[in-house]
Amino acid sequence: MGFMAFGSSGLLGILSLVLFLQTVFKSEKSKTEPLFSGYLWKRVLFVLIALLIYAKLMPVVGYLIGTFLLMSLLFWIVRGQKWWCVLVSSFLTTFATYYVFSIWLNCQFPEGLLGF
Repeated sequence: MGFMAFGSSGLLGILSLVLFLQTVFKSEKSKTEPLFSGYLWKRVLFVLIALLIYAKLMPVVGYLIGTFLLMSLLFWIVRGQKWWCVLVSSFLTTFATYYVFSIWLNCQFPEGLLGF
């Protein structure tokens, strides 16, 4: 019953030990950089806020509309794609996830105001 959890945690532990030993016995010193340098913090904050709004609005607007709007926003703002590519990517992503989770795996999603 718990073989997958035990096996994956054992493999993760072994790989962690190997990485730790490689770091300890490494002879050359690496130059240190600040931990969070080079990240685009405005985009990270924007994605977090968008996900929080999505989680609050999904029961109201429904899965299909909410996910389409979220994916459109993320593809447009974060990736900076063209509008036609944003719409096609959002449409394909929304309906692919809907098909896999709702139809294939029989998960229930909130219907929202329009009933879908």
